[in-house]
Amino acid sequence: MRPRVVLTIASIFCFLGFRGVGNAEPLPGSLFEFDQYKDAMWKAVASEPCLSDIVETCDTARAEMIYWLHALHLFQYPLSEFCDVLDQKKSKTNGEILRMFDPFSRFAQRQPARNSQGKIGAMIHQVSGGTFVLFVSKDGPAQKAGLRSYDQIVKINGRPTASTISGVLEQLRGATGTRVAVTLLRDGVLISKTIQRSAWDQEFEFAVIGQVGYLRLYNFEKPQALLDLNRTAFRKFLEKDIRAIILDFRGNPGGTINMAMLFLGFFQTRGTAFWFREPFSKNWFEGRSAGDTGNLLFAGVPLVVLVDQYTYSSAEMVAGSLRANRNAKIIGRNTGGKWAATVSIINHEGRLFYLTTEEWYLPDGRSVRFGGISPDIYTHPNDCKNAPQQPTFRDSSRSAYYLQDCDISFAYSFLLSSGQIK
Repeated sequence: MRPRVVLTIASIFCFLGFRGVGNAEPLPGSLFEFDQYKDAMWKAVASEPCLSDIVETCDTARAEMIYWLHALHLFQYPLSEFCDVLDQKKSKTNGEILRMFDPFSRFAQRQPARNSQGKIGAMIHQVSGGTFVLFVSKDGPAQKAGLRSYDQIVKINGRPTASTISGVLEQLRGATGTRVAVTLLRDGVLISKTIQRSAWDQEFEFAVIGQVGYLRLYNFEKPQALLDLNRTAFRKFLEKDIRAIILDFRGNPGGTINMAMLFLGFFQTRGTAFWFREPFSKNWFEGRSAGDTGNLLFAGVPLVVLVDQYTYSSAEMVAGSLRANRNAKIIGRNTGGKWAATVSIINHEGRLFYLTTEEWYLPDGRSVRFGGISPDIYTHPNDCKNAPQQPTFRDSSRSAYYLQDCDISFAYSFLLSSGQIK
């Protein structure tokens, strides 16, 4: 039998906000400011006898974690269920307890503000054979410095490249305006390049390659990007009367579900885009695309979607929905398999943690949890020797720039061979 809650002076202080808890300043950029929920948090935790020691010791960090796990996961059982977890895991940290629920609920390091981080405009890929430049964005800092797709990076600022992709990205990071020196291996020859990091923060890039519109979307985070897409890329595609579209989601980490649904509205009519359910719930909900038959810009235009192992979350959802509802052909590598929608919270100590709020599924009810989305045509990022020769276009330099990318070249060849373009 669990003990009753006894509200001592210490626990009353917790409720009233002493020990600095209630005096915490609202955190800038926080999704949930501490002062807005601290009273509800302490009342919820104190209502369960087995959690009384958290109230007694004023363990705010653990109280927050339990409060949000319960509030955002919408558990089908009472807070008392956490007692069994805490009893079994008394020696575990809050982060380890979070990860018991799913692999995406976790504490994380807060990153510097995005506008203070310089960008190099390149996508980096790591395989057992080394670290490679997978894609260099048109007119970005890396391209201006002379980097090319499939260059191997052997040193960064004179030091060997890190053994993990996160380590490599850390080596490449730096403030806007600073420089980073890289040593590359290209065609068996070592060459050195210096990249000046910039505030370059492109949301997308596009090109017209013959009869094909090419669009690379870097994330699904900013709805403003959709307005810019409509004003620039889509207008250009309509002016050029393109016959097919290549959508490039390689390296796209996802973003908001709302933006993903709005993006789908350009290509497909209302229909099941995905299914989702709350963790530990048996209730399923349908997500429907926002397209309207009279407003579709590209109804019936053949689609090819490029993906890789760094395609995650809502980017996977869009790719899967387009294949199911628009018969889009997916080319590349298996996607990352992030099946959860997460929300970020900054706690009273300024620590960032993520909680899963929903699990999502493809239109046919399958999860991407195991292996991600498998492509219809598998390509290897370094297998350029098998990429077919492409025709020369009037804007030969710009088209050739994109067609030197193996995945784009294979996608273009698929459209040619299937008779969808000439």
